[in-house]
Amino acid sequence: MMDDILDYTQTSEMLAKPVLNDVKQGIYTLPLILGLETNEKAFLPLLNKGENLSDSDLAALVSLLHDYGCIERAHVITKEYIDKALAAIETLPSHPEKDVLYALTKQLLTREF
Repeated sequence: MMDDILDYTQTSEMLAKPVLNDVKQGIYTLPLILGLETNEKAFLPLLNKGENLSDSDLAALVSLLHDYGCIERAHVITKEYIDKALAAIETLPSHPEKDVLYALTKQLLTREF
């Protein structure tokens, strides 16, 4: 989910991979699903363009996601799942790999690229 959020908050250069390709291919990830749940009428005119979304359409889509708080809500949901995962990891027997797994899972929420 964090990767999906980064797709709407970072540049291709920052992530060293193309961004916003999912939406062009009709793949709706958490931030966009939240946007559709919030105000389908605001998002559908852009999404109906599919692969023909222009750079300005994509910028408008990202702006809508921010305007409706979808990115922030996606962060909250992601944090909830990470917290559940961390709690589950805590129940594992003590082992060096447990510490690595815990650290990697915790790092997911703060990654920026």
